[in-house]
Amino acid sequence: MLPIRIQVFVQTIVSMLSIFTVVWAVIMRSTAKSRYYLFLALTVFFYATGYLLELDAQTLEAAYFAQRMQYFGVPFVAVCYYLFIRDYGNRPVRKKWQLVLLFLLPVVVLFSMNGYPDWRAYYHRITFDMLPTPHLVIEKGVLFYLFMAYSLGLILLGLIEVLWHYPTT
Repeated sequence: MLPIRIQVFVQTIVSMLSIFTVVWAVIMRSTAKSRYYLFLALTVFFYATGYLLELDAQTLEAAYFAQRMQYFGVPFVAVCYYLFIRDYGNRPVRKKWQLVLLFLLPVVVLFSMNGYPDWRAYYHRITFDMLPTPHLVIEKGVLFYLFMAYSLGLILLGLIEVLWHYPTT
């Protein structure tokens, strides 16, 4: 395991790269097939920056704030990835109700994660540990596992989309 300062340094570099990605996405936003790239870049930025803050946290409150920042991005990574892949392959999701369905569970996850400790569907319990590095120790709830299966399914659908439809684009 890397010493904490090296981990913070590496995560700082990752956060800076995610900022560069967001800037690039803003520059490219008028380009065809980049509609969801900006959203994907923003989700990665929120995750990377929140993780950096969690590594630097010294209290449970600071680590939980960092976790909340991460979860402004984490629930939407798989959906934005899937929509970006579909859009890039000239097969965008066109119906609004399909978009609503795709974003429904991530929005529920966002609210349930931020509703802890009152609502324990996503996190059952959270504690803070300083060793070997500062981090939250999380007991996952039922919604956590449902969301992980949902995200994995979208990522696999995106990979299938790449394998079957990109040779024709």
